[in-house]
Amino acid sequence: MIEFNQVSKSYGQTQIIKDLTFKLEEGKLYVFIGPSGCGKTTTLKMINRLIEPNGGNIKINGEDISHLNAVQLRRNIGYVIQQIGLFPNMTVEENICVVPRMLKWSKEKCHERVKELLELVHMKYERYAKKYPTQLSGGQQQRIGVLRALAAQPPIVLMDEPFGALDPLAREVLQDEVKSLQKKLHKTIIFVTHDMEEALKMADVIVFMEKGRIIQMASPQEMLTNPASDTIREFMGKHVKNTHFLKVSDFMDEQVVKVSHSRPVIEATEVMKRKKVDSLIVTDQRNTFKGVITIEDLKKGTKGTLTIGELLNKEVRVVKKDMDAKEAFNLLIKSENDYLVVVGNNKEVVGIIDKTNMVETMAEALWGDLA
Repeated sequence: MIEFNQVSKSYGQTQIIKDLTFKLEEGKLYVFIGPSGCGKTTTLKMINRLIEPNGGNIKINGEDISHLNAVQLRRNIGYVIQQIGLFPNMTVEENICVVPRMLKWSKEKCHERVKELLELVHMKYERYAKKYPTQLSGGQQQRIGVLRALAAQPPIVLMDEPFGALDPLAREVLQDEVKSLQKKLHKTIIFVTHDMEEALKMADVIVFMEKGRIIQMASPQEMLTNPASDTIREFMGKHVKNTHFLKVSDFMDEQVVKVSHSRPVIEATEVMKRKKVDSLIVTDQRNTFKGVITIEDLKKGTKGTLTIGELLNKEVRVVKKDMDAKEAFNLLIKSENDYLVVVGNNKEVVGIIDKTNMVETMAEALWGDLA
């Protein structure tokens, strides 16, 4: 838990941060965003005391960080910046292990940690560990910068516009990797960006700042549907579209993985393996929706179970393709499932809407190209 209590920061007569009070929970990815000069990077740097506040206090797990040794504090907080800052005279392995060596880790423990981390980002130890930064692409260098921040297993990682200098393809890959790493390792990540599309893609919670204050803290879904101010709307895009007539059909994904209810159970297993999914939409020969079957349903099946229809789950919410988009979005947020099935007038399956892609799709529909 990170707590800011009436924190302020001034340079001369200019107040950069104005009485910030907020809490960040463990294990979530927070993205700080806002106009240039809003105070987001200053806020980030106060967490590891690269910048000291003029007033108020900051606590980590209840302990006032001003009472801690600044060097020791920083060794327990990962830090990634846009400039990367790898040591050019050190190999990849040596760069990753800078902080662990400072913490007196054994050579063997450092070695195992490097292998483990490189594997997480699909970089083979044998190929990359002994290379120097100049032998890596920009995206690879930034990966090593992220791994170095994670090497000593810090509970908190700060990331200050880490992908801003990368080309769009490398940037997108690293966004996916950081999001995946955060879910696997359950770190608290504070991520600063000026790119709303990046914030929508990565954040569990978006923190929007303006003139040294927090204007809104909300999930991407909530900020998209209920921006707290005109400033946020303007930052997202000046050409706001009228959303009153948007329907589910404007958002749904038509690529649905389906299987017939009359097919053998083994076929469901094979389709799941082939399509790399954990559930299937079940229909009859006329494409009428019959239910859903999941991996868990297959595990519960008995040896006497012959067809998919005998195992399917019928307690799944469906929505019609002409339903108001906002109404469907609210149903999706409240649903225990990751998606809703979309049907036509004759209950035929026409698509799905899911929590993963609907945020990005709604952003594009509401505000157009955010890049």
